[in-house]
Amino acid sequence: MKKLILKPLLAIAVLIAFTGSSFCQEIAKLKVFTAQEAVESNSTIRINNSNRTLQIKLWEQNTVKVEFPVPDTLAKGMTEKNWQEVTGSKISKFHSRMDIVINGLSIGAGAGKNYSYNRDDALNNLMQNTLINEVATGTQTGKVITSQLGGWTEDISKLKPLIQPGNIITYQQWGTGTGFLIPVTIYLPSNASIELVNKYSGVQISGNIKKSYFNLTNTVLDVENAGNVRITSKFCTLNFGVIGECEADISNSTFRADAIKKMEIESTRSTVEYRIGDSIYIRSNLDNSYTIEEINVAEGRLLHSNVKLEKLNKKVDFDGNNYDLKIRQISPDAALIKINNSWADMRLPVRGLSNYTVNFDGKNCAVFAPFEIVPEKREEPEAAKPGLVFSMGETYLKNSQRPNVPRYFKASFGSASGIPTRFEITCQQCIVDFK
Repeated sequence: MKKLILKPLLAIAVLIAFTGSSFCQEIAKLKVFTAQEAVESNSTIRINNSNRTLQIKLWEQNTVKVEFPVPDTLAKGMTEKNWQEVTGSKISKFHSRMDIVINGLSIGAGAGKNYSYNRDDALNNLMQNTLINEVATGTQTGKVITSQLGGWTEDISKLKPLIQPGNIITYQQWGTGTGFLIPVTIYLPSNASIELVNKYSGVQISGNIKKSYFNLTNTVLDVENAGNVRITSKFCTLNFGVIGECEADISNSTFRADAIKKMEIESTRSTVEYRIGDSIYIRSNLDNSYTIEEINVAEGRLLHSNVKLEKLNKKVDFDGNNYDLKIRQISPDAALIKINNSWADMRLPVRGLSNYTVNFDGKNCAVFAPFEIVPEKREEPEAAKPGLVFSMGETYLKNSQRPNVPRYFKASFGSASGIPTRFEITCQQCIVDFK
C-alpha cells in the first residue's frame, strides 16, 4: 500500500520540477508593446475590453500607459507604431477623456471558444489526460488532447509556453488554429474616473478608485478600494475591498466586499455578502441571498429571497413576499423593526433588548416568544379584490407548528419611560421566532 501511494507522489514532485523550469524559460519569450499619453487631472478613462485579462494599476502621474505583451512567435511584423492596428486595439485621447479599446490576439480563422484558468487548473486538466510529462519536457509537439472540462481540444505545443505561476491565462481555440490572450497592464492616474465595459475575462484593479462605472458580462472583477461605484453585471464574480457608495444592478452574479458605506442594489438570482455597512436598500427580484455581518439601516422590497443580518444597529424596513429574514443580534439602540411578509421564516431575537414593544398582525402564523402575548380586538378587514396570487401547493405551516396565537396581539417589555425598540410585524403563513 505504501509503494502505491509513494509512486504517484514522486511522479507529481518530478512533474513540478520539470514544469517550473520549463514554463519560466518559455514565458520570457514575450515582446511588450507600449503606448503612453498625458491626460488632464480628473479625466475620464473609458476602457472597452473583450477576452483579454486586464491588470489596471493606479499611480500618481497624470499619464495613461498601456503595456500590451505579445508572444515572440506572433509579434513578427509588429512595431510600436502599428501594433494597435494589427491587434485591433485603439487608444484615443479627447479633451478630458481617453478611450482605450483592447481586443484579443488570435491565430487562425473561424469561430471558437474562450476559457480562462490559472496555471494550477491548466496543469490539472493536462494531468487528467496523462500527457503532462510530455508537455513539460517538450518531447511531444503537435499532439491534440481532449480537455475534461468541455470537450474541446488543445494544441500541446502552443499551450506549453504561455502558462506562468500567479497569472490567469485565457485560452482561445479557433477553427483552424489557436490563440492566447495574455494579461494587458494599464496604468491610470489615481484621480481619474474609470468607465469599464468588459466581457469574458478577468480584471484586477489595484489602488483606490475615485469614481467608477462597470458594465460587465462573464467577468471576474477584483477591486482594492473604490469611492463611488456603479455596476451592471451578468454572470459575474465581483470582489471589492472598501466601497464608499455603490449602485448595482446584478443578475446571476456574486458580489463580495469588506465594507460598503451606502448601497442601493437590484438583484436577480445573485449572492451578496459583505462585512459592515451604514445603509442598504434592496430590490430583490428572485432567488437572491444577502449576508451582512453588521448594518445600521436595511430597507427594501424582497421577493423569494434570503436575508441574514448578523447584527442590526438601527432599523429594518422590508416589504414583499416569501423572503426569509434571520437577524442574529439586535442592538438596544435599534428604533424600528418593520416587516410586511408572507409565507416566510423569520428570526427576530429580543434577547439583549431592555425595552421593546410588539405590534403583530399575522394570519395563520406560528409565533415563538419569550414575552406574554396580549390579544387585541380588531375588526376584520374587508376581503381584498383578487390580485397577485402565490400558489404554495400546500399550507406553509403544519398543524404541529401552529401554536394557538391570535391574529392580532401586542406585547411590551421594559420601562415605559425609556425609548423602546418597536416591532411592527405584518405576516401571513409565517414562522416568527422572537427568542
